[in-house]
Amino acid sequence: MKTFNGLISSALILISTLLFLLLGASTCNKNGDCPENSHDLIEIRNNSSITINWRQFIPDSVYSINGSTASPDLIVNPNSSDHYGTRDCWDVIFKDDYFLYFLIFNNDTVQAIGWQAISGTNRGLLKRVKVDSTYLYNNDFIITYP
Repeated sequence: MKTFNGLISSALILISTLLFLLLGASTCNKNGDCPENSHDLIEIRNNSSITINWRQFIPDSVYSINGSTASPDLIVNPNSSDHYGTRDCWDVIFKDDYFLYFLIFNNDTVQAIGWQAISGTNRGLLKRVKVDSTYLYNNDFIITYP
């Protein structure tokens, strides 16, 4: 009888530990700095009838890149969305006056003239958005074109 009680006790400890780990892993708080209900995705929403190509960078608003064509990972089809994620949470990344620029280009232009022609000129630029914590909270973590 003593061995049976020991097995039950061990099983209860194991189950309790597993439940604790599962509940802890399921929260949005990925690290100690992230507030409850924090955001790990920014949505790029294309509400237009054209295909767009988006990029993010810092510190100024002229995009510069070496390369010829668009990355398929950063293309958003008409009336669709894409998501830009982080392994932490955007709420913490954007604190202390941090910001990024998001640029939205006409994908046809990117494909026709390439990034080298666009670099430093922003040819084909449709929209430039300076994104900081205020912008993200005011727009529910969504960047929308147009």
